Parts: sequence; C-alpha cells; structure tokens
Amino acid sequence: MSAVTLGLLGTAYSIGSILGSAVYGLMKTPKHQGIVMICMIIAWGASLLPMIWLHHAWTTVICMGLAGATFAVHPPMARTMVQLMVPTELQGRVFGIRSSLISVGVPLGSYLSGLASNWLHPSAIVGFTGGGVILLGILASTVQEFRSL
Repeated sequence: MSAVTLGLLGTAYSIGSILGSAVYGLMKTPKHQGIVMICMIIAWGASLLPMIWLHHAWTTVICMGLAGATFAVHPPMARTMVQLMVPTELQGRVFGIRSSLISVGVPLGSYLSGLASNWLHPSAIVGFTGGGVILLGILASTVQEFRSL
C-alpha cells in the first residue's frame, strides 16, 4: 500500500466522520440512544465487511468513508451516557478504566492483525473485524439495560 493510498483511507474516514456528525446534528435527539448506538455499531461493522471480498483501493476508500459516517457520533454519545449513568464521585474511576480498556484495543488489534497478515489480505482482516463488530452489536442488542438507555 502506498503512502497516497494510506492517506486517502484516513482522509475518507475523516470526511465520512464530518458528514456523519453533520447529518446526526440535524436530526432530532432519539428517545432511546442505546438503540441508536447499537445501530451505529452494527452499521460500522457492516461498512467494513465488504472489504473481505473487495480489495481495490477505491472500494476500500468508500468503505472507510462509510465507516467514518456511521461511527462518528458514537464516542461522544458513549461518554455522555457514562456521565449520565455514573455517580459523580465514581466518574474518575470509571473513565480511567474505560480509557485504559480503549487504549489497549489499538495495540492489541495491531498485533492480531499482524499475525493474521501471514494468511489474509489486509483489507480482508479489516472486513473480518467488521464481522466481529457486527456480532458485538448484535450481542449488545440482547441486553435490555443497554437498549433502554
């Protein structure tokens, strides 16, 4: 992958994020944000899933743009929900644990992707990750407490 292609992937995700945030900002705030977050997770995974079969640079750029658009609003929504649900005196601990878990994800994913790259095309690895994200979204949808947020 060239530096130009890698730059296009990051740019596509960023532009998709900006557009997704703008569209969400124009919408009325939903009553059950937990359901919206589950839908965002599943849509994010679904936007990456085609990369299992599609290995061309432009289709990957499009998939990354869609991924940015579908997931852009999820992180601030998740932080807001934690602020609303967790008592003020425990927020520092909860956010510290949450940040630690999130920061482990990138290096762990990089390590596992590096191992898998011996057998799979890089875009297929991203696509299979999307499939895993879809499964996590479906699993989250089975938790009543999360759906009712």
